Amino acid sequence: MAAPVQIFVSYSHRDSSIVREDVAWLESESLSLFIDDRIDPGTAWPDELADALSACSVVLFFASDASVESPHCANELTYAADAGKRIVTVYITPCEVGGGIRLLTSRSQNIARWQLPKDEYRRQVRFVLEGDVLSARVQTEWSAAPSLWLVPLTRNARFSGRDDLLSGPDPLFQGQNIAALTGQAGVGKTQIALEYLHQLSKVPSVVCWVRSDSESSLIGDLVDIAMALKISDPEESDTPQILLQLQTWFAVHKSWLLVLDNLESFELLERFFPPRFEGRLLITSRQPDWGRVAQVSSVEPFTPKESRQFLKLRTGSDTIEDIDRLSAVLGHLPLAIEEAAAYIESSGRSIRSYVALFEQHHDMLMSDSELVPEYPGTLRSTLTLSIDALRKEAPDALLVLKRLAFFAPDNISRTILESLPLGDVDDSGHRTIHTDRITRVLRRYSLVKAHNDALSIHRLTQLIVFDEMSNDERCSAAFDVLDCISAQFPRVSDMGSSSATCRRILPHALSAISHGRSYSGREDLCGVLLSRVGTFLSAQNRSSEASALLADACLILKNRAEQRSKYARASELRGRVLFANGDLEAAHETFAEALNFFETEGDAGALHVMQVELDLAWVDWTRGELRSAINHAARSTNMLRELTGPDDPHLAIGNAILARLYLELGDTMQALKLANDTAAAIPSLPTPDKSRMPLLCAVFVQLAQVFRLLGFPERARSWVQESLKLGASVYNESHPLMAATNCILGQISLDEEDFSSAYIALKQATESADASPFPVNQQIYIAFSFLALAQIEVGQHERAQQIISDRLSDTKSRVAGDKHWVIAYGHLARGKFALTKGDALEAEVRFRKSDSLLVKRSGQTSPLRLPALFFLIETAIRNEKIEDAFEILEQARSIIVTLNLTTSQFGGRYHELRAQIESERDLRIEARSNLIRAMEIYKLTLRPESAPISRVRERLNKESSDPRQLD
Repeated sequence: MAAPVQIFVSYSHRDSSIVREDVAWLESESLSLFIDDRIDPGTAWPDELADALSACSVVLFFASDASVESPHCANELTYAADAGKRIVTVYITPCEVGGGIRLLTSRSQNIARWQLPKDEYRRQVRFVLEGDVLSARVQTEWSAAPSLWLVPLTRNARFSGRDDLLSGPDPLFQGQNIAALTGQAGVGKTQIALEYLHQLSKVPSVVCWVRSDSESSLIGDLVDIAMALKISDPEESDTPQILLQLQTWFAVHKSWLLVLDNLESFELLERFFPPRFEGRLLITSRQPDWGRVAQVSSVEPFTPKESRQFLKLRTGSDTIEDIDRLSAVLGHLPLAIEEAAAYIESSGRSIRSYVALFEQHHDMLMSDSELVPEYPGTLRSTLTLSIDALRKEAPDALLVLKRLAFFAPDNISRTILESLPLGDVDDSGHRTIHTDRITRVLRRYSLVKAHNDALSIHRLTQLIVFDEMSNDERCSAAFDVLDCISAQFPRVSDMGSSSATCRRILPHALSAISHGRSYSGREDLCGVLLSRVGTFLSAQNRSSEASALLADACLILKNRAEQRSKYARASELRGRVLFANGDLEAAHETFAEALNFFETEGDAGALHVMQVELDLAWVDWTRGELRSAINHAARSTNMLRELTGPDDPHLAIGNAILARLYLELGDTMQALKLANDTAAAIPSLPTPDKSRMPLLCAVFVQLAQVFRLLGFPERARSWVQESLKLGASVYNESHPLMAATNCILGQISLDEEDFSSAYIALKQATESADASPFPVNQQIYIAFSFLALAQIEVGQHERAQQIISDRLSDTKSRVAGDKHWVIAYGHLARGKFALTKGDALEAEVRFRKSDSLLVKRSGQTSPLRLPALFFLIETAIRNEKIEDAFEILEQARSIIVTLNLTTSQFGGRYHELRAQIESERDLRIEARSNLIRAMEIYKLTLRPESAPISRVRERLNKESSDPRQLD
């Protein structure tokens, strides 16, 4: 038996507590160490230290200020260097190493213990000790018993990761006699099996490696094992007899372990091994279905963390961004990463330049991969063998595999696969069964993975399959996939009820478009699919991507006379994205071009004409051109009413826009009539149209805002809830329409003085505005003003001041088009903030500026003035200017009476403020009468639990001897 393997520990006794901790850990790893902590400083260097240094495999030097100055450590390192021992330096603390010790440790492996987490430090120590200590330890254990070690592969000194598979007392077998490592080519099955052998705590008497990728190689290796075990006479030539004798040996002996590398056949296992045995078989296989005979461990590509760890060790690079980019490009596949690292090492390239080279010339790089000593073959050669086998065994499976190269790699639904061309199979039931059969074949070669009725294929497998195809094959496959995805991706009109389908197919649609555009002949289909995908991405608030895709669609379709209709439709969709992106001029130009074409189509283009007119109304309204906006909306609704009658859902959209426009222009009666007509028409709309038309969200939003601005918050709330309900199935939560809805919901909650609910809704709206890379509509941006008001009400003055200072002072670049409302409501927030700080004069100035802007925009009798007037009344009362307060209150009353809003919340607020003024005048009976009237109105317009109702009830209770009369 060989002498024990030892690690000689060189250190200063002043570092004993730290060193002893590491020694205890290494000994727990079954390593033998020599450490002398009994020699006092100044004692002569004993002979046993020299003997220990001579016997050790490596010197572990713990560097610190004390040890680098120690003559004993210098002597030990000098002796070790003269004896040719490897030195590993562990820096306990940062220290300067000079003189002789610097020379002695200049070529040593260095580990900075002081700056590493414990787990990472210990992992690095294990790694640097592997070659000199751990493998020697295993050899010592093997030689302790009569053993046979027939493993032709050298242990991979760079092996890392895979703790999920190799940790635990019996990690792979879990008490069974057969274990299987399954997974795709290049995923590292062989390396895991090899590392498992070298990590065995108890080594069997016989450990052998059997190449099992073919029957001939398996038989040859089994015969070699029989000869090495001296089961058969060396002169024996009867192979079946030798294999039979070996089977008998396996059946009666226990202490053996065989690795069957690349075994793909159950039949070979049954032919060459006894049905019962007490040894162990470890199988590596692309075939996933070993569960009936073995404990199966599915081997996945590296995790991003494992990829990073491996490449850092393999290349020595610390550029994490480049390492992560390379890992992602290679799909975290271990063999591909090793091949790349070998190329980088041999060529002297940087990781970053290799990634750029791979993205342009992956086919040449993968063909030029050198055999890595630790790996039996390149990734390309391994996968090519599988493709060749499919060509003979299952041509239809190979046909599907070639089409899978044109999909996104993950979550390819079986439904999509069934729609691919499958030869003469037409019946849906037969297609399903046929697709399942193809899936089983592809899984058997680990070319795909199946989970939850969907398949995935590794990105590098796609690249290699693509490279194996001729140009004609690629063109045919690209068009097949493009046809398949176009048939599956919902039309724009159906996206409201099919957003989940859109999300699932989206990556495959983008891939199909990318490939399809590389070949001429199907440009029209690419353009249409680009339009649909761009529209869906816009609904998901991915506006930059949507704009680029729709611009591409327009570019493809524009110069094809037969595609002019599709080009106009794509332009219409692109105009909406430009509008959402705040590019109002480009949106207006794009809509106008689409409108010109649709008007030439007569009745066939009438519906699009009406839709584009509404789009132009939105744009002009946002630009502040209200009269022009009314003209566009009115033209749309008039045309629609003539063609389809009053029940068409598009009519509701036009009327809702008109209601809002008339309200802003001061025609309140017309606005209220249109809003009521639209609200009455909505319930009678056909149900399919409700789910089919996401633009109904815009109707609900406008109705909500009109009813709120007219003082009916509860009616407004019901329409906001309708918008959120419908929009949730269509739009991303940060989409502008959802942000506008949350902004109105926050305003309604503020009207009801529910400040916590207001804060939540307004915060969502402002976060959407902040997240947008584009200027946003002022209907969203006013959320900042209302959020500041809510924060002032709950005493968060610093946060309110920050919004006022930052967001409300940055409207020029952040708000698209007209900023009238943003400025007006900004004055309200500034005035309220000044009022809380006791600056009544500044507050009054701000409130009057807000009122002046609203008068200029909407006229003297506009209800939009009322919030500013109420703020002015509160300010005057606080300053004890009761007559001024009463004068302003009469202005508010005139508006309320003129517009017949006496039973709106505004009417209730008027009576509440009137009661406050009467109390100041000591007119208690009149005050009480106004409070009772305010209570009656609030009960009609607000929720029962709202703060204004509670506040008025409390004031009445103070003045009443019988509170029951309030009910």
